[in-house]
Amino acid sequence: MSEAVRNVRSPQLERMRAAWSVIEWRSVSAGLRPCAFLQLYSDAYAERFEDWRKHGLQVVPLRMEEKTAGRYFLHVAVGAKRETKLFKDAWMRNDHDELGKLLGYPECCRRFFRYWFEEKHLNDPSWLIARNTTGAVAQDSTVGVHGDARANILLRYCGLRAVPHLPCRFDCAASREFAERLLGLYPQLGYAEEATWLIEALDWPVEWSALHGIAEVRTPVMKLAANTDAVAGKFTIQWMGNSFATDAVRGLGFPYDMKAQERT
Repeated sequence: MSEAVRNVRSPQLERMRAAWSVIEWRSVSAGLRPCAFLQLYSDAYAERFEDWRKHGLQVVPLRMEEKTAGRYFLHVAVGAKRETKLFKDAWMRNDHDELGKLLGYPECCRRFFRYWFEEKHLNDPSWLIARNTTGAVAQDSTVGVHGDARANILLRYCGLRAVPHLPCRFDCAASREFAERLLGLYPQLGYAEEATWLIEALDWPVEWSALHGIAEVRTPVMKLAANTDAVAGKFTIQWMGNSFATDAVRGLGFPYDMKAQERT
């Protein structure tokens, strides 16, 4: 939101993203879930392959895309030999529920996935997650919502998240418990500071809006845009949050009005 904020927050963002890229697969070697599904460039794959092997993990390539000349983007499963075979088999038959089980996703969230992806044919269920949250206040196509920061996936577009899946609600107890197990790995692996920054960022007020296939996400510290489903009309989520960064931009409208946040 300003050059001063960028100078402080950009290095933090990169460190949080780097930490998450390790937590995703170390959660498997720590026994927290059977498999991890990773998406990474071919050069990063080559750099990490030896680390995976040292931790007794098998790597199964599932899909490859050429992003730029000579540089490939890979989709891979990481886990023990038996589990990665099961994952590949489920991938080949498009069995989303079995894939979710192997990735450690809660049953309630897998069921919700079948609803929004298989029945509603959506790729981004953010607005439905907000509507499904306990205590959500809907007015036309705008939803105001409180939730648990650990289940906040509105900043996932830039790599900030505490769980690898899309929760069924922003107050999903099973997702919160899953996040707690993953967050417990951060200090063990030397990422205690990154974990603190992550929870702080996920607890900022956020406004998410979707229009013409573009999602705009605004926080008092940063804003970003990403692809989303193309739907008729504008849909908005106002995540109230519980913290307001000291270097946040102040303003009269949400999410920049700190006093309005305090009143909620």
